[in-house]
Amino acid sequence: MAGFIHPIKEPHLALQAFARVQKDFPDALFLFIGEVLQETGDLITQARELGIAEKMVILGRMEPLERLHQALAACDVVLNLRRTTIGETSAIALRAMALGKPVIVRDIGWFSELPNDVCVKIGSEDGVEQLASVMRTLAISPEMRFRIGQNAKCYIQSECNPSRVAHQYAEFLWDVYLSIVNAGMRGVG
Repeated sequence: MAGFIHPIKEPHLALQAFARVQKDFPDALFLFIGEVLQETGDLITQARELGIAEKMVILGRMEPLERLHQALAACDVVLNLRRTTIGETSAIALRAMALGKPVIVRDIGWFSELPNDVCVKIGSEDGVEQLASVMRTLAISPEMRFRIGQNAKCYIQSECNPSRVAHQYAEFLWDVYLSIVNAGMRGVG
């Protein structure tokens, strides 16, 4: 799990699911890559209570950006959950996908717009069991992780191409400008 670690990103749910999966994969580690915000609470105590304290690593904030990319590249799967969203796009999800990593997301907001073959989606109300099931499925299938990761990488190369995005922004700004000009013209009279 990467980025700002905040309750809305469901780190407690993720640890519970990992604890269930980790029993079958004793060498697995859970990394928190990023700053754990105070309102998140005590992840170390929770990990101890779940019996996975020695399997959880809090790396903290990654700077410069290259360190973040190196940490993400070391992961087999990236969790990018959100309990709620205000429509924002996740930079962490995009970065992980660009690195060819399978990302687990909730099927809400912007994440719902992602094609189903570039990430793994869980339902908006899914809990520990459903997340653990998805994590277990990815853990036992390196081929699936590779396929989803490659699809994600191709998606990012296509959809996040700087010239394509710049063109879309230019079209949007031109539309905004024309609306302002046209509204001004209607007001003259």
